[in-house]
Amino acid sequence: MVTWLVDISNWQGDISIEQIASEGYSACVCKATEGRDYKDPWFDTYIPRVIASGMIPGAYHYLRAGDGAGQAREFYNRIAAHGGPNGWLIQLDCESDGGADEMRAWADEWNRLSGNHPFLIYSGAWWWDSHTGGYRGADLTPYVWHSRYVDGAGFGSVLYENVPDDWWTPGYGGWNTATVLQFSSHGRVAGQDIDVNAFLGSVDDLRALVRSDSTTPTPTPTGGSVTDLSYAPFGKPDALGGRDAGVLLADLWGAEMTEASPYVPSQMSARTARLIRIEQKLDAISTKLDTLLSTAPGNTTVALTQDEIKAAVKAALREGVQ
Repeated sequence: MVTWLVDISNWQGDISIEQIASEGYSACVCKATEGRDYKDPWFDTYIPRVIASGMIPGAYHYLRAGDGAGQAREFYNRIAAHGGPNGWLIQLDCESDGGADEMRAWADEWNRLSGNHPFLIYSGAWWWDSHTGGYRGADLTPYVWHSRYVDGAGFGSVLYENVPDDWWTPGYGGWNTATVLQFSSHGRVAGQDIDVNAFLGSVDDLRALVRSDSTTPTPTPTGGSVTDLSYAPFGKPDALGGRDAGVLLADLWGAEMTEASPYVPSQMSARTARLIRIEQKLDAISTKLDTLLSTAPGNTTVALTQDEIKAAVKAALREGVQ
């Protein structure tokens, strides 16, 4: 199962937090501070709306050179004013001039102030070794928010189809497996191209990272299958007959797979109910396929053509809107 996240900052301006939630994202992490002095001007607007939307709230600090402990204090005070960090995802963004010394000082002060609330380090192989000298970041936190981008732009669930399993192995910092993967900065969300991220696990698994007593295991990448019906923004990923399932779901919501968003707040209740019915039909198809595959004789090959799968999906969609 894949759970979807976004991260935003002042660059997104007056983006609709409510629409982000309605498009299937489960967490929204907002920039709070940078260095010692910078406070993101949109943070105080975003966070109350994220909390009200039902998404998991989160905040990140953009690490800069100098006084890592002071940076941690500025960050902690900013989020404490909104009731954090309990219940929040916390990220330390390491991609600029702040190096290993600042990371250690930041982590020590953060742990003291927050009572060891879990945090993730955001970075990438493109930055880590050349700026930290190969520092073992896993000694500070077992959780890494790894970044590596696919080509192109589009809806997150469609872009994620191009992510190979080995991208979940960071290859730096002592982390064997990424906790969160940022796989594009051009995911189409709420009418904008923004950072989109994946977590291999359920929303409940992700929520374990917002508690100080977190015992979340490091996820193990697994390949998708024809019966993998994990929820994804704008419908199912490439599991049932190519992109047709996602396209059909998007059409039912009043839009094609284009830049236009299909969500209209005044119609949200009825459309949400419609989507739930469709989800139930697709889950029923998944159960039937699982039964067929599990009961087939060992020497029998179960062949399902793409046309057969498409027909089953279309039938479910027709029933779901009635």
